[in-house]
Amino acid sequence: MTSERLTRFREMRKELGLTRARQPNHTVESIRDAMLRLRLQYPKAGHREMSSLLFHEENMKLVRQRRANPLRRKRFWAAGVNDLWAIDQHDKWKYKYGLALHTGIEPFIGRIQWLKIWWTNSNPRIILSYYLDVVLEGGFMPLISQSDPGNENLGVANGHTLLRHSHDSALIGTLQHRWMNEKKNIPPEISWSQLRRRFTPGFEDILDIGVNNGWNDPNILIQA
Repeated sequence: MTSERLTRFREMRKELGLTRARQPNHTVESIRDAMLRLRLQYPKAGHREMSSLLFHEENMKLVRQRRANPLRRKRFWAAGVNDLWAIDQHDKWKYKYGLALHTGIEPFIGRIQWLKIWWTNSNPRIILSYYLDVVLEGGFMPLISQSDPGNENLGVANGHTLLRHSHDSALIGTLQHRWMNEKKNIPPEISWSQLRRRFTPGFEDILDIGVNNGWNDPNILIQA
């Protein structure tokens, strides 16, 4: 590319707002307000997480120096999009605040299909409703559903299997749900770990205000 064409290309890119990663040139002062807002919500986030939050929530990209340290990776295999949905419950707030969380993850693309909070996550009918709402809204379902062993997951296991049988008669007589032993249902465990590290500390401070001042009693379901 000639210098004249390169100059024109840079001008067009600038007009379209397509700046390079090194061009924003953010300073401590330029990111100060955004950092204060994010620190209130994510008080225990590390420097890598804060950089990611600045980009995704504040549309600010910081230039980071590349390091030569090798990454340690673990592999999770999925055949493709909607090969499976992994579901899991989270009970850390269930007894402290009366709030029970539940999620469904599409691990191939890392999409959170649902993240629900209610006073219980042990009712199989409620858990099945989370799954069916996404299926009805999107018009698609996974090949396999996956969860930890537990009665709360029987609704999804049986409901999903019934839907798969209705679309493919060759599957009749088979269970289209995968039961995973404790700590083997990896995708949701990763999501819960990120939630606990990045979001929970700041949000628990807010919930504690209500509990400590008597505004919320976790033992009264109508308040939870």
